[in-house]
Amino acid sequence: MSTPLAEGARINYNFIKPHSALDGQTPAERAKLDRETWMTC
Repeated sequence: MSTPLAEGARINYNFIKPHSALDGQTPAERAKLDRETWMTC
């Protein structure tokens, strides 16, 4: 069961927050996803 808060946290973690393990890139940047693509994931 997904809540709006949990969904927002998932989006932030996977697409917005830079990760030190990815040399400061977001996972979306590393996967070469543009905003249009990841907004539909």
